[in-house]
Amino acid sequence: MAWFPPSNRSYRDQIAIVASLAGVTALAWVYLLVLAESMPTMGSEDPHLTDSVMGLRSWTMVDGVFMFLMWAIMMVGMMLPSAVPMTLLYAGMLPKAERQ
Repeated sequence: MAWFPPSNRSYRDQIAIVASLAGVTALAWVYLLVLAESMPTMGSEDPHLTDSVMGLRSWTMVDGVFMFLMWAIMMVGMMLPSAVPMTLLYAGMLPKAERQ
């Protein structure tokens, strides 16, 4: 079995993976926070605003698409951080698998 000296490649790969996943997570959270700020609140002092929030209407296809996009981005923001350890483990195993 050949001995391979440690290289900075795996360390650089780990930094790139963590930075990429952190960036995508941060973008998802920024989007969700901006979206939350733009929504009217239920406890508003303005009675007209409360009535418009409580008003029911049929959903259109556009509403469904935007709801799906919001849900998908929310899932990325919440689930991606928990996938970081497994992603790093997989990335660490790839060079060993390539040598065999």
